[in-house]
Amino acid sequence: MVLPRVFIDLVPRYEKMDEQDRKAGWTVTVSGPGIAAQYELDRREVSCDGVVRGVPARRGGMPADDLGDLLSRLATKSCLDGEVQHYGRWLFDCLLGLETWASVRQALDVVAVKGVELALRWPPDEAELHQLSWEAMHDGRNALAGHPDLLVAISRVVPAGPDEPPSITRPPKVLFAVGGSLDEDTIRPGAMFMGLLKAFEMDGYCSSKAVQGVTIDSLAWHCKQFQPDIVHIVAHGEVVDGEGLLQLADRDPVGVDSLMPALTAGGAPLAVVLSACQSGGPGLTGGKLVDASPLAAELVARGIPIVSAVAGAVSEPACRLYTKQLVEAVYRGVPVVEAAAKGRRAALQQSGSSSTQLDWAMPALFVGEELSSSFRPVDAAAAGRLVDIAKRLRLSEPPVFIGRNAIMGLLDDLFEYESSSSRLGTIAAVRDASIKGLGGTRLLREIGFQLLLRGHLPVLLGPFDTEPPAGLRDVVVEILLALEDLARQFDVSLTSLRTLSADPRFEPCGEVSEEALAALTPEDRGDRVLDNLAAFRESAGSLDPVRTKSRLAADLDAFAEVMSTAGDPFSKDTRVVVLADEVHRWGALEPLLQILGRTGRDGLGTAKRPAPVIFTASSREHDGARVKAFSESYDGKPGYAFPELDVLTIKEAVVGFQWVLLHPWKKNKPEYRQVYAAKADVSSEVLDAMFHLLGGRPVAVKRELYDLANALRVNETFVANDDEQAWDNYLRLHP
Repeated sequence: MVLPRVFIDLVPRYEKMDEQDRKAGWTVTVSGPGIAAQYELDRREVSCDGVVRGVPARRGGMPADDLGDLLSRLATKSCLDGEVQHYGRWLFDCLLGLETWASVRQALDVVAVKGVELALRWPPDEAELHQLSWEAMHDGRNALAGHPDLLVAISRVVPAGPDEPPSITRPPKVLFAVGGSLDEDTIRPGAMFMGLLKAFEMDGYCSSKAVQGVTIDSLAWHCKQFQPDIVHIVAHGEVVDGEGLLQLADRDPVGVDSLMPALTAGGAPLAVVLSACQSGGPGLTGGKLVDASPLAAELVARGIPIVSAVAGAVSEPACRLYTKQLVEAVYRGVPVVEAAAKGRRAALQQSGSSSTQLDWAMPALFVGEELSSSFRPVDAAAAGRLVDIAKRLRLSEPPVFIGRNAIMGLLDDLFEYESSSSRLGTIAAVRDASIKGLGGTRLLREIGFQLLLRGHLPVLLGPFDTEPPAGLRDVVVEILLALEDLARQFDVSLTSLRTLSADPRFEPCGEVSEEALAALTPEDRGDRVLDNLAAFRESAGSLDPVRTKSRLAADLDAFAEVMSTAGDPFSKDTRVVVLADEVHRWGALEPLLQILGRTGRDGLGTAKRPAPVIFTASSREHDGARVKAFSESYDGKPGYAFPELDVLTIKEAVVGFQWVLLHPWKKNKPEYRQVYAAKADVSSEVLDAMFHLLGGRPVAVKRELYDLANALRVNETFVANDDEQAWDNYLRLHP
C-alpha cells in the first residue's frame, strides 16, 4: 500500500508595525490528489510558565490564558483528563478543520487505500511551528494517529534535502552510538531501545553494532569502518543560541557542523535516529523561543534522507510498541511513512493514559521532500534470503544475544584493511576454568551471524557432542564440508579442493581439478565433493601441517573469490572466518595451534586474503595446558588477541538480561509470553543488586531469569505486558 500524500504548507506572512516587519501568521495551503484548500492562520502570543511564546491562533478562537496554561501542563505532564484531546483538536483546527478534513477523507485515492500521509512542510527555521506536537491532532472523535477507519501518517517534510536513495537489498546495518554508558539512569531508555534492536537483529531484521562513551572522533571512525545504513544516537540534547547540540563523550557538545562529517565518514547513511532531548524541536534561549531549525531538520537539509527524533519523553511501553511495529513494517518492505504510522498507532493503543499524556505523539519523522510516499528502505525479498540462510546455518536463534562486548569489539580488527599491522588473525576466548554454561557456542554463532550480515563467510566447527576432531585431517574436512554447505545455500560452485593433495597417498574418487568440477552439474559436483571428503576423512595417516596449510589457504581464497561476486553484502573484501568451539577437547589441537602460531595476522589464509580464526577454550580442562602455553607464548604479539571468556560483568548482565526480557522467546508458556521491564523510578543500584543474583551466567536466561522477573513484578519493581496479545486484540477491532 502506498499512502497518497497530502501536503500542508505553511508560509509565514508579515505586517508592518513600528516600521518593522512583524510576523502576523501563516498562509496554509492544503493540496493533494483531488484536494485544494487555502486559508489564513493568525499568530498570537501566550504566556507559558512566564515565557512568552508565539503560536498559531486556532480558527474559531481560544482564550490566550487557557492556551498558555494548557501548554504549561503539557510540558510538565500534569494534564487533566481530556486535555490532550483538547490540545489535539486545537492543532487540528489550525491546520485542517472539519471541512478540509472531510475533503481529504473523501478523496478517491484516500478511500481506495483507506489511508493518507499528511506531509507538513514549512521553512526549517519556523520554531513556533516546530515546537508543537502536530502528531497529536484530534478531529473531535479520534486522534488522527488512531483513526478507526483510516491509517493516518504524519511526516515533517524538510524543503530541499537529498535525492531519494535506493532501497537496501540486505538486512540494514545499524550503528548504535551512546554518548554515555548504557547503565546510566538517564541513558536507560535508549539502552532498552538497543534491546529491541538486538531482538530485531536475532530475527534477521538488521545487523547492529553498539558503542558506548562515543566521541565525535570515534563516531566518525565507527561510521567509516562499519558503514551503517542507520545511525542511532543516544545522548543528552540541548539548544544553545539557536543551535541543536548533542552531548557525546567529548568535553563540549557538538552540532550539525561536526555531526555531518562524522555520520558520513563511511558514506551517507539512509537514516539517523536521535534519542535526545529537543532533537525534534526548538529550544529556549534567554527565556525566549529561538527561530531555529531542529537538529533533525538540519540533518535532513544537509543530506540525511530520513531522521527520526523526539520532541519529548516517551514512556517505555509506548516506545517499545512504536519501535516494534515501525521496524517490523520497514523490514517487510512497507514504505517508511506507512511504517511510522503503524508504529504510532501501536503506541497509542498501548498507552493507558492517552487522555492525559502525549508520549505516543512525541516521535517525529523528518524526511527530505524528494523522498516519495512509496519509498521502501528495505527490499524485503532480497534481504530475507540472507536471513533465511543464516537460520538454516543455525547462526541465528533465540534468545537475544547479550554481553561479550570486549570480544565482539575485536571483530573490526579482523578486517583492518588500511593497516595490516593492527589486523588480527587469531582471537582466542579463553578461561582458566570450566567454560560450561558461559555461552561459548552461542558466542560463536552470534559472531558468525554478524560476519555473514557484514559480507563474510563463517565456518562454524562445532559443537561436537561426542567426537570432536581427532586430527588435522578431521579439521580440514569439517572446514571443506562447511564451504560446500555455503556453496549450496548461495547457489555457487565449490570448485577448489587443493587440500586433498596434502595427502600424497590419497586417490580421489573421480577428477577433482577446478576445471573438472566446474564442468559438472551442480548435483553431480556436490556428490563428487562429498564423496571425496568422506574418502579423505577415512584415509590413514596424519597430515603435515605446513603442507596442509598452504593448500587449505588456496581453497579458502578461491571460495571467497567466488562469493565476492555473489551480490550484496559480499564484495572483494569478503573473507572466510573459521569459528572453532571448545578446542581444548580436540585431539587436533596440537597441529591446529602449530599452524596458527606460524601464520600470525593471516589465520588460515594468505597475506592477500586472510582467513581469521576465532576459538573458545578452557586452559584448565582436557588439553587445556596446551591452550595455556599457546596463549602465554603469543599474547601481546601482532595478530593475536586473548580476551577472557568469563561470567558477564554486572553492567553486561543488568543491560543484557533486561534485553532478553523485552523479547519473549518461549511463547508456549504464559510466563515467557510477557514483556518485563523495570519501572522508570527504579534505580540502577536496585537493578545491580537484583541481577547480581544470577551470577553473570548467560545460561540463566533459560529459567532463573524469568523466576527473578516474576518476583520483581510481584513486588512492583517490574511491570509485565503481553505486547503480542495487545496488538492482536487491536487488529481484530481495526482490521
